[in-house]
Amino acid sequence: GDLRPYHVHAPTPSPSRASGPAPSRASGPAPSHATPPLLPAPSPPLYLAPSPPPHSLPPLFRRRYAAFDLLDKTFTYTTDMSNADCGCNGALYLVSMAQNKEESECGDYYCDANSVCGVRCSEIDIQEGNKHSWHSTLHDAQDGAGAGAGYGGGGDEWNGPRDFTSEQYGPGGNTIDTTMPFQVSVSFPTDSSGQLSAMNMKLEQDGKSLEFG
Repeated sequence: GDLRPYHVHAPTPSPSRASGPAPSRASGPAPSHATPPLLPAPSPPLYLAPSPPPHSLPPLFRRRYAAFDLLDKTFTYTTDMSNADCGCNGALYLVSMAQNKEESECGDYYCDANSVCGVRCSEIDIQEGNKHSWHSTLHDAQDGAGAGAGYGGGGDEWNGPRDFTSEQYGPGGNTIDTTMPFQVSVSFPTDSSGQLSAMNMKLEQDGKSLEFG
């Protein structure tokens, strides 16, 4: 059926993590009819469900979350990072909320690989970044660090991935100019046994692209 976004009024997760499972501006998967871009507020998170729940229903009804079958498929959307500067994390990620049966500390069924709301599950970070950096990361339920690719980030005890450069991705970038919208595609190929074998990313703008994964 039609997938519709709706706000979940849950406590904001730790500031060390993304503010919610949606980018600053993303058009989302193409529905059966035209819808405006998803424009979530800084908090609370924005989730996807088969249909919007009536506001009169109790919080536990929020367990009606959309689940995607993306094996051997490609998920594509357009994002606009032009207003996401340093310190901002525009994020779009997938977690197993539809399968999770344990209510979280945030009053819903949110879970992730870092147990932000008290429940762990596998997590696919398609997009975490801003107009200066980009990370895409696969996590299993017990791996908070995950296996990632992209560009940017670092500190006293860690360095972010360097799969491309600030000349290629950033304001005025020669491949992805983040002052303008660009297209994101993520593919999930499988091996001979039907298990996920990789997460292949592609950022594209005006016929130029960055591919990594």
